[in-house]
Amino acid sequence: MTRRTTLFYCYLFLIYTFCVHLPSLNVEVFYMHLYNKEQAIKRMNQLGQLHRPFIFIINYLQDVSYIEEVAAVDSAEVLYNLNGFTNQIISAEDDIATYSAKTVPSLHWQPFAESFSSYQRSFNIVRRNILAGNSFLTNLTCRTPVETNLTLKDIYFHSKAIYKLWIKDRFTVFSPEIFVRIHQGKISPCTLQHAQKLNGEVEKVLLRLGFTLTDVPDSHLCCGSAGTYALTHPDLARQLRDNKMNALESGKPEMIVTANIGCQTHLASAGRTSVRHWIEIVEQALEKE
Repeated sequence: MTRRTTLFYCYLFLIYTFCVHLPSLNVEVFYMHLYNKEQAIKRMNQLGQLHRPFIFIINYLQDVSYIEEVAAVDSAEVLYNLNGFTNQIISAEDDIATYSAKTVPSLHWQPFAESFSSYQRSFNIVRRNILAGNSFLTNLTCRTPVETNLTLKDIYFHSKAIYKLWIKDRFTVFSPEIFVRIHQGKISPCTLQHAQKLNGEVEKVLLRLGFTLTDVPDSHLCCGSAGTYALTHPDLARQLRDNKMNALESGKPEMIVTANIGCQTHLASAGRTSVRHWIEIVEQALEKE
């Protein structure tokens, strides 16, 4: 049987992901217990206070959420593999060999790319915004319909992404990159981790140049910039920014240094302790030598 699916890039908690779904399916086939926004917040707070690990999936509008303790997740409804943290029964090495190869003896995969003229219109919009200085928030996203005989579960097992998720009869989503990693109690921005592969290196450079680094409580928490988040949720973004500034200033630093210009701009908007890019600090230190 050949299915007509739609592939498109979507956002899953700030992780750039590749998402496949079946838009014609009725939501009634989604048997998992779902929560609205208020219920979801209450449920996550409860599990957090009890120190019980849980999985959470929240849609873009934040009005439908799935929250379940890890031990209670039904693998017949939800499968996930988050860089080795998984509820898959079979091993990663055997994903395709033991599952997909048996269910799909002859793979059919026919994408239908967007026309050049349609893509060019979108590209021109992006270009105009870049030239206008809006590159920080610019992202070109295009849908690509695909005709295939694979099920969503087949696609999940075929994916070699280190982060992937499958929900029965709804969608599968996967991402090749890490957005946030905590290293020795400190957090590095996504630009250093998966783009430049320099996690923890900035701190080493600053220490070698003689700078003293202060401890930051709850260093894993976001400052609220997060791409478009500061614009789409300005009130929450300001609150996150102020909370982050309180944590950063708790060690009485002379200045705050960051490796992410988006974070720098957002934190500096508070008008408190000076926020600098680390390259500026390195340049000044080298000039004095």
